[in-house]
Formats: sequence, structure tokens, C-alpha cells
Amino acid sequence: MRMFRPCLLLLALVIALSGCRAGPPWAQWMFKGPPPGREYTPLYVEGWQHGCETGASSTVNMWYMFFYGFKQDWSKAQDPVYHKGWRDAFKYCQRYFYQYYRRHVL
Repeated sequence: MRMFRPCLLLLALVIALSGCRAGPPWAQWMFKGPPPGREYTPLYVEGWQHGCETGASSTVNMWYMFFYGFKQDWSKAQDPVYHKGWRDAFKYCQRYFYQYYRRHVL
């Protein structure tokens, strides 16, 4: 019976931490791809995903930095389509998370 409580607490902690993502739940589409409304090439979408993760990691607090980091596929970095998607997402996600956290901190 004594071993049951620590195991239950550990399981609850693991479940709670498994859902951690930066930002509000309604903003999770940003990590999957660019805004809906038009068609994007797969290379642009991949660049967007990598750029958004990098932009989020440059703005969020230290807790979220355990989950996010710099991400870029170096073999595709010279491709203009991939680079445009990466750059667009980096700017968009960085500004979005900066404004989101600034609004909730101040």
C-alpha cells in the first residue's frame, strides 16, 4: 500500500507533463503548418514547422526551453522555398509567443 501512492503520484506527474506545449491550446495549429486558406508545398510546410519551433524557443520561458530548441534541416537550408517557410514561421511564432506571454505577465 505504501508503494502505491508514490507510483500514483509519479504517473500523475508524467501525464501532466506529457501535454506541455508553449502557448494557448488554440494556437497549436502553428506547430503543424502555415495558416489554412491556401495550398503550400511540402517543403514550405516542413520549413514552417522547423521555423515555428525555433521561433517559439527564442521567446518562451525557461520551462518551455526543455521542449523546444533550434531546428533547421541543414541539407535544405539553401533551398529558397524551405528557407522562406522557415523564416516566415520564425517571425510569426516568435512575435505571437512574445505578445502572448507579455500580455499574461504584465
